[in-house]
Amino acid sequence: MGFNITAATHVIHYCRQWNPALEEQATARAWRNGQKSVVSVYYMYYARTIEETIDERIRLKRQLSDQVVSVADNKETDKLIMLAYLETLDS
Repeated sequence: MGFNITAATHVIHYCRQWNPALEEQATARAWRNGQKSVVSVYYMYYARTIEETIDERIRLKRQLSDQVVSVADNKETDKLIMLAYLETLDS
């Protein structure tokens, strides 16, 4: 749903999504517009079901993304690093 919940202190995801960005976007809605309270996020699912499998795969996806994707402020530096890496692959 597309709500902006600026006074929420709890976010509950009742149904896991294959795409973790969807859940992150939904969770981020509670922090918009100057939210000052601590927000707790809960993921509800039944054990030993497909939802548990989805949860496990989402966690693995996030770990893999954290290991592979790096964020840098200097775009030119990123480009040079990537070009240098690609040149090593050709050798």
